[in-house]
Amino acid sequence: MAKKLTTKTGTETGYKQFLHHVNLYALGLDSMSADIKRESYAIAHAENASEVVRLIESQFELIEFTQEHFDVRATFCLRVKLEGATSKTLSQPPPAPGSVALSASDELLCIRTSFTAHFHCKKSVAGKSHADRFAQSEARLIFWPYFRQTVSDTTARMSIRPITVPLTLRP
Repeated sequence: MAKKLTTKTGTETGYKQFLHHVNLYALGLDSMSADIKRESYAIAHAENASEVVRLIESQFELIEFTQEHFDVRATFCLRVKLEGATSKTLSQPPPAPGSVALSASDELLCIRTSFTAHFHCKKSVAGKSHADRFAQSEARLIFWPYFRQTVSDTTARMSIRPITVPLTLRP
């Protein structure tokens, strides 16, 4: 006899039914910001390219739930920094009076985005625990391409080399 798998969010069979009945209704960009230290970014890529690192952070959150629909918010932050100790500075001209030399702790580039998606689901299989589980797992597959496209568009508009964002996000 087949053993039924159980998780803290209910049965696997129940979650599979929930997934089968979830439909993306709308997805939109809520906010986006980009900051660059253009001169430092250019010098870092020219002189210290092997020490430039890309960090990507993400967060997924169930923000509204009813028996017929739910909303998930995804926030992403891409940071480009220099790898290494904070005392390391770039070999650039002496800073102008009142400015500070760039150290490895400084961000060269930061792109932040926030998206919200609205999903509809069948009332008979909806459950807040299933929607929350969906927000923390499968939803990332829906939001990720939008984040990648935003980074691609933004870096192009900033007239900097494209930043390659991986095809998938590792949990």
